[in-house]
Amino acid sequence: MKKTSIILFLLLSISLMAAEPDLKKNFRGISFFPKTQQKVKNISINIPSSCNRSDQIHKQDKYPVTAFMANCSDPESCFTLLIIISVIPDKINSYENLISKAKKSDFSSEPFEADEWTKDDKSQADKMTILFGRGLISGNATAGFYYDKANKETYVISVKLIYNEQFNDEDWKSIVLNTYLLYNSVVLNK
Repeated sequence: MKKTSIILFLLLSISLMAAEPDLKKNFRGISFFPKTQQKVKNISINIPSSCNRSDQIHKQDKYPVTAFMANCSDPESCFTLLIIISVIPDKINSYENLISKAKKSDFSSEPFEADEWTKDDKSQADKMTILFGRGLISGNATAGFYYDKANKETYVISVKLIYNEQFNDEDWKSIVLNTYLLYNSVVLNK
């Protein structure tokens, strides 16, 4: 990310943490509220109720992948919310390697480590990192990494915000705040 983008992200993060979210607002037909608690292996996470769930197994490495997706119906001013949760054992890839790989392949430029988002972490993960940046194709992307030492696996939670027309500043702040609240709801059940 460019230096000005990092500064803007930090300012936005600080203002979002103090802001009251508009949780009932729809963003181009996608509602982030009410959120429903979902369980994926050993974690629980609050997912917007507008998302449909799909459980799969990674074809090559055989680890579980759960996707949640909500898609607007207007092609002129569209918005897609995609949440992908992968449970990756250490024997396939380590926590550190997954972060390094994501920095190189999941973002169109160097992502920012969202340290402000991890300060209030309640996940009980042994290690945690959240990356934020421009999406590989369009929109913005975040990737959260939650390490479960007891089970020797990393939960990778990717959130893709894909849109083809910019949001106004107020809506964008609410969307980013809702993304923060999604990560803030993660709890590792030990």
